[in-house]
Amino acid sequence: MVLIACAAIGCRSAPALDSCKDDLTGVWRVDLPAARATTPSGEPRRYHLLDYGSQVELYPMFDDAILTPGDRKVTTSDALIVAPTWLVLGRTDDGVMLIGAQNRNVARGPRACALHTPARIERCGGDRLELRWTPIAVPDDLDRCVPGPAAPETLVLHRERD
Repeated sequence: MVLIACAAIGCRSAPALDSCKDDLTGVWRVDLPAARATTPSGEPRRYHLLDYGSQVELYPMFDDAILTPGDRKVTTSDALIVAPTWLVLGRTDDGVMLIGAQNRNVARGPRACALHTPARIERCGGDRLELRWTPIAVPDDLDRCVPGPAAPETLVLHRERD
């Protein structure tokens, strides 16, 4: 049935990338560094990337509210609630890279905090891109709303094919 539908409407995979100017839409999985290829919950680290031309958005396709192995989602009134991360990156005028922010909201009871750290995609080619960011560490003090210390990292993502 799927083959018939694809034949009728012309399904095809996205072409390999020449640069970051190309359409980056698709599902991307982290390959390197290997320690970051899976999440604390054990799932593969995959992102859905939506390309709107002047900007892109990345959304996790895994439960990134699990911050460390063995974490449980507690639903008591004083529990730390961690929303999924999302990234919004704008293309530079020359289209060579995308620059923006990683975003995450956290709350405990009535205290809420919106966190942002810089993020960028600098290299795109073939079915690969490099994402540079500083992971958002949940703050100890939600009233100050300052991300905890974290080291910048580069993730290599590969576009998944049908």
